[in-house]
Amino acid sequence: MRVVFGGSKHPPNTEAANFIVESLAPRFLDIKFDIFGGCLAAREYGSNLTAHGIISDAERHALLVRAHVALNPIRSGSGVNLKILESAAYGLAIISTPFGLRGTALQDGIDCLVGDGEAFADALSGLQQSRALCETLGLAARGTVETRHRWAATAETVAAALHRAKSAADLRPRRATILAVNDYDVARSVGGGASRIQQIYARLAETHRAVVLTFSNDGSLTSEWKQGVFYCRVPKTDAHLAEERRINAIFHISADDTTASRFVRENKLMVALFDHLASAAARVVFEHPYMAPLAEGGRVNFVYAAHNWEFDLKDRTLQYHPERASILKVAARVEAFCAEHADLIISVSEEDLAGIVRASISRGALAGPGSVVIRNGGEEPVPRGRLSDLPVARPFMVFLGSAHPPNIDAARFIVDQLAPALPSVDFRIIGSVCDCLSAPPPNVVLHGIVDREEKSRLLHGARIALNPVTEGSGSNVKITEYLGHGVPIVSTPFGARGFDAEMREFVTLVPREDFAERCRELIDHRCDLAKRDASIAYFHQNLSLTYLAQRFDECLQDLGRPKRRVLAVLTRYNDPPLGGAEVHMLELVKALSRDGRYHVDVVAPDMARIADQARFLSAFGEGNTTSVPTGLERVYWARFPLDDSTESEEDLKYRMATRNWDAQMLLDEAKVRHLSRGSTEVGLGWGWHDPESWSGRPVRWAGYQTSLHAARSGTVLLRGTAPSRTHLRFLNERDDLILQTTVTGSFDLALDASRSTWVKILASAERVAADRDPRPRAYAVDFIRIGDRVIDLGKNAWTFDDPAEAIDFYDASRHIRADFGADLGASRGPFCESLKAWIDASVSDYDLVITHNPVLKHVGDTVASAKSAGIPTILIPHLHLDDEYYHFPDILGAVRDATLSLVSPSSLCGFFYSRGIHNVRYLPAGAAFEEPDQESLAEFRDLYESEVPFFLVLGRKNATKNYRSVIEAVEILNRRQRVNVVMIGADEDGMPVQHGSARYLGWQSTGVAAAALRSCLGLVTMSRSESFGIVIAEAWLAGAPVVAHRNCAAFRDLIVDDVNGLLAEDGDLALVLQRLIDEPGLADRLAASGRSEAERYRWKSVGERFVAHCDEVIDGRMARPPG
Repeated sequence: MRVVFGGSKHPPNTEAANFIVESLAPRFLDIKFDIFGGCLAAREYGSNLTAHGIISDAERHALLVRAHVALNPIRSGSGVNLKILESAAYGLAIISTPFGLRGTALQDGIDCLVGDGEAFADALSGLQQSRALCETLGLAARGTVETRHRWAATAETVAAALHRAKSAADLRPRRATILAVNDYDVARSVGGGASRIQQIYARLAETHRAVVLTFSNDGSLTSEWKQGVFYCRVPKTDAHLAEERRINAIFHISADDTTASRFVRENKLMVALFDHLASAAARVVFEHPYMAPLAEGGRVNFVYAAHNWEFDLKDRTLQYHPERASILKVAARVEAFCAEHADLIISVSEEDLAGIVRASISRGALAGPGSVVIRNGGEEPVPRGRLSDLPVARPFMVFLGSAHPPNIDAARFIVDQLAPALPSVDFRIIGSVCDCLSAPPPNVVLHGIVDREEKSRLLHGARIALNPVTEGSGSNVKITEYLGHGVPIVSTPFGARGFDAEMREFVTLVPREDFAERCRELIDHRCDLAKRDASIAYFHQNLSLTYLAQRFDECLQDLGRPKRRVLAVLTRYNDPPLGGAEVHMLELVKALSRDGRYHVDVVAPDMARIADQARFLSAFGEGNTTSVPTGLERVYWARFPLDDSTESEEDLKYRMATRNWDAQMLLDEAKVRHLSRGSTEVGLGWGWHDPESWSGRPVRWAGYQTSLHAARSGTVLLRGTAPSRTHLRFLNERDDLILQTTVTGSFDLALDASRSTWVKILASAERVAADRDPRPRAYAVDFIRIGDRVIDLGKNAWTFDDPAEAIDFYDASRHIRADFGADLGASRGPFCESLKAWIDASVSDYDLVITHNPVLKHVGDTVASAKSAGIPTILIPHLHLDDEYYHFPDILGAVRDATLSLVSPSSLCGFFYSRGIHNVRYLPAGAAFEEPDQESLAEFRDLYESEVPFFLVLGRKNATKNYRSVIEAVEILNRRQRVNVVMIGADEDGMPVQHGSARYLGWQSTGVAAAALRSCLGLVTMSRSESFGIVIAEAWLAGAPVVAHRNCAAFRDLIVDDVNGLLAEDGDLALVLQRLIDEPGLADRLAASGRSEAERYRWKSVGERFVAHCDEVIDGRMARPPG
């Protein structure tokens, strides 16, 4: 009796072969054992066992034909065991372990014997004693395979499948294998997607083993070599084919791709081949998402090559499909799976990439992989000199397209509308789209599918290349073909989607209704040779398939390279970013991505909206977007859900907020006393809360102890409202009683302050815990007059003019908050225990932690966790130390505890060094500006709805930004001439803008903001406290002059007065703005100087400095600062 076993050098096969050598062969000396494949070194193992090693197909066939029994003592592995089915197809009796029968229909005692260890040997002994049983089991096994495994109907089919798979995997052993998987037969298809796959993998095959696995179109298992790529095609099951016929019979657009998704896991041959090839591959790539079910269950790591935003494409093209809902459900599921689980997404356009990731996130995924855009490219054109001239009598235009619905629609537009409108011009249409056209007019020539030479001949000879596409997805392959031949292009704006501004210089963009007129203008123009050469050069540098294949290869190889691991813990992330700090951190993450040596995991609480409440509390919400920034290689994203707070936890936050407020009231009194020394100005003193808007008028709540600076000015009048019975005592600076009274509801009070410098007001009210407002609020006032002066309740009177003085004062007063045990993060949050637990458990896996904005709790927690684990941290604190808000102990503690804190303005370094804190370096934020397109310019004009010149205020609408001073200055200018102020930014304070010269446009896109910068008289920013002036640098890059507050340290870091900008205070702002209007050449001179300065602050430069800091911290070579 002869028994056989075969297998590759896969550990489960090697283990099985050793079991036969050590346990079976010595026991059954009269049985001849043949073992083939890489599982056992080729030689004789005793008198009855021969290891044949790797053998030919013919030798394998000979061994199986003469064998009686096939052994399968496999105990581990994955996928269907093809060797079992191959042996059964040869009619061999089978002995297998229970594990070895996984995925088959064979049953113990009916068509095989099953055992393990000693039972396995007993089964072999039984077959040795009964040749009849051996034959019976062999015939039964063969019958089972033929009836239950239709994909392996004959032994030859299974053997061929195994051999082809193994040949593909074993070829060129020194080269890594790349396995691409696609739903349709790429090698035998035409069109943009198929061409991209063919050309990219043909170029990858020069340095890799490239294998492409697809379904076949003809129902057979076939394979072929083409341009160095091994193509393997698997037949569809009968059920799969039947469903294709059914669903395609009810609508004119195929649903083959989503049908493939539904049936791929049921195709045992496809699953087996995929498992076999994937196990040998260095990288698996799903081209399109429809075969991705093969990777479900964590079966394999993979890259997703997205040719379109599939869900969106089907949503638009299948609008009237009877089964649209079910098809969209499949497309959404597989695309979301890829977006969530891929190691990397490679997309053809930024728009598609953003849509894919955003759609998956909106369906509940809280993670996004790294991603990159590699645009659609074109074949290298055949050089003009190698081709004969095309014999044509009339000028012609060309259109190139496959039989894809958007192309069909575009071609019909040419045939039905454009060609009749231009009868003196010929139109030549190339590609399978011609099969969908009938009865074209005489000036339309349908070439159909042509070879590469003929296509280049037609494109070289064309006067204009057309792209009247108005729907679809991805980036447009035909555009790249046109660019490569240097032919002038007329396209719809949609047709040029996914390409950058440089490419658009070679394209005339017009809507369809203007195609005829624009083509008529261009057809007779002489060829611009310089522009043609520039177009061809752009193609070779950015869009040739040689270049794109190289980029594709770089991305795949990069996944396997060791990286420095960075954990970035952010406040939040969104696309587009929702604030300056978010932009700042995203640009730093981009810098790490560009560098190529870093793997970055970005985590954040799951929130988009941050709304301050009662100053020391916050509300967090998802807002309108939970999208992920895209196009960043080696960057991975995850969000963690915010906690559902219990009542006791809310009480803890509330009590901490009240403690913070009690400290704040003492700090406010100390500040006012400091600033008011020697002042004769009347106004509010300490203890008053920030203004609120009640029916459009400013109102201020009073704390339990407040004051007025009366400066002996006479009678004080107060009008207000007390929500409950409140006893008020008015004292002078010597604590002499001036007046005492009890108020409830609305009240009006008058008192004589003619002999009082200060009037202190003590209120008997107490906090009401039930209203959850931690502020000490006794009553609200809407009118105060001191002497003959009405106090402006919307203004804060006591502010530092010198930021250095402010910083020194708050630092000297830090004991006030410390004595109260104040802690901003403990009251403000966000509270995200799942994120904290994950960081505590995972932080040791990283080489570096970066985080920012320690005014939020999870940032301080992150610094503490990293410090405890001995992992270095870089903190970007966005400090405004001239603002009291940033002097909480927990904020400054995080700055001290970080390995490195990167601060701006530069003066902060001196502040920390003087206090013995040396882990601080200066790193400003950066800026970027992209020219607004015509759509953005038009959108801004529609929003502004005026021809009046305007100054621009750009940024969050918050009282701390001091935008009111700009409005008031413009109101003064309007006494002489008509001028407006336009405000763009999120509304954070809710205060209405009720001025005839002010236009508040709310939050707008970056394109609209860029259009406003390009159109304004100048940017005005009067905030007194900033960490960096991003808007200033952006305005400089846009060519706009800048006016900024003289007393903001960050602005003084950037602006040299009257050189690259103008500095002003509230009182002289109107005069400074008037200079920009009146002085000829001033605006241009300031803008030019500013633009030169802004080059230092481009994000690329700032990012490179940041990466250098990361290297220093990881390597432990951060030097002590000078001095």
